[in-house]
Amino acid sequence: MSQTITILFCSHDHDLSTDGALSKPRTTHRLDSATGGLVVIAKTHESETRMNQMFEMKLCKKRYRAIVFGKLTLNQHDFSELSAEDPNDEFEGFGIIHACIGDKPSLTRYQIVSTSPCHHPMAKGFITTVDLWPVTGRTHQLRKHLQMIGHPIWGDLRYASYDKDERNRFKAKIDLNAPFHEYPHSRMCLWALEISFPHPVKPGETVQAMLEEPEFYQELRDFSISGWEKGADT
Repeated sequence: MSQTITILFCSHDHDLSTDGALSKPRTTHRLDSATGGLVVIAKTHESETRMNQMFEMKLCKKRYRAIVFGKLTLNQHDFSELSAEDPNDEFEGFGIIHACIGDKPSLTRYQIVSTSPCHHPMAKGFITTVDLWPVTGRTHQLRKHLQMIGHPIWGDLRYASYDKDERNRFKAKIDLNAPFHEYPHSRMCLWALEISFPHPVKPGETVQAMLEEPEFYQELRDFSISGWEKGADT
């Protein structure tokens, strides 16, 4: 399932018809197909090479926002005996999830944005809106880490424990243009909202881009509260 993606271009200020321009823009990192938000696109060979190097060196900081089942708290979830390098020292007091993925140390930091009442059986009374900062970059890291601590992402048909009938119904009836209340689980609530990194071709400058959360997040919170007030499952 694809979602709308906002694209951030990084390149020289020079005319792209000159030497060094790529034949077509290339992404320098990926989002899961069910995840929306910011991605970075390079338009020159130089910016592509430097962006790839910065991602490898963990110089690119990304913030995601998710809505998860349950009432998440700021705990230190440490399931790994292996150390995970954390180059960010501004996250003191944040929650952490430290658990191996594919036998590799993996670290996620998070902050709670809000909680809302919800009657869905997996919610156990609440859903939580949470901001996430992946320190490492393993495949499906945020989705797996949240599932490991018992708070899977709303609409994650792979890692959340939807029953078989629910899963098949959501897969068969995904329609992003339909009213949200008709298919409330048809969109995975994981969105890349912010990214910052050193400018790939202008030393000393920092590039930063930020999005507002998608509108359907508030629709989901309102829908869940309404379902709670009516005493109905959502």
